Amino acid sequence: MSGERTLVLGDVHGAARALEQVLERAAFEPSGDRLIVLGDICDGWPEVDQVMDVLLGLDRIDLVLGNHDAWTLSWMQTGRPPRGWPSQGGWGTMRSYARRAGHDEALDADAMTAVARAVPVEHRRLLEEAVPYLMETRPDGRRVLFTHAGWRPGVPPEEQDEYDLRWGRDLWVEARFRRARMGGRGEASRLTEFDEVYLGHTPTEWIEPRPVLELWNLDQGAGWDGVLTAMEVDSHEWWQSDPVPGLYPGEQGRG
Repeated sequence: MSGERTLVLGDVHGAARALEQVLERAAFEPSGDRLIVLGDICDGWPEVDQVMDVLLGLDRIDLVLGNHDAWTLSWMQTGRPPRGWPSQGGWGTMRSYARRAGHDEALDADAMTAVARAVPVEHRRLLEEAVPYLMETRPDGRRVLFTHAGWRPGVPPEEQDEYDLRWGRDLWVEARFRRARMGGRGEASRLTEFDEVYLGHTPTEWIEPRPVLELWNLDQGAGWDGVLTAMEVDSHEWWQSDPVPGLYPGEQGRG
């Protein structure tokens, strides 16, 4: 089925080839279907700029800001790489834009600033307009949350902490702990006030997406040696790329 579907996408980490492959396998209709991106489109594989191009070519896209996206945005706005960011995938992001601008990929401080200034305005704006989270009620009445990393149950949305939203792993860890503690003896209670929560940030130990309580973690390790996942929110049908290292022979992701 195509047209007017809502797909949610896991962490891309600069793997434009994986992104294009998943959209093709999902028969994504750019002018009709909607794509919710769970963040971390930046840092890792060498085509961050092309990931931006693909996403900007879609008519209906909602981007949740991930921690790597926030780092990238800081560099784009100031010309200075945040502390620790280059070694966490930031080099891949800066080099992708260096290639695009015709700069030498051996970046010193001055070159990092020059490359940041050459980033297309629409690429920077995509990150600037990203949201911290999304909440919505689906046509069947399900209340659904889309967040990059975490959420504090019981805390009003306007009081959620940016660290939890972009970095926190407590929600995912607690869900896994409760599910394991049940040991197959019935269903554990939900952690949040939502019927479903979609998140990424923490790569799963499994390749095929599956729920843990009400949580769907769609980070199947595309930034490392795993695959990129997209899922249709209402049917839970899903599609995946090939293992990303095979799409970039000789290149290094975040590993």
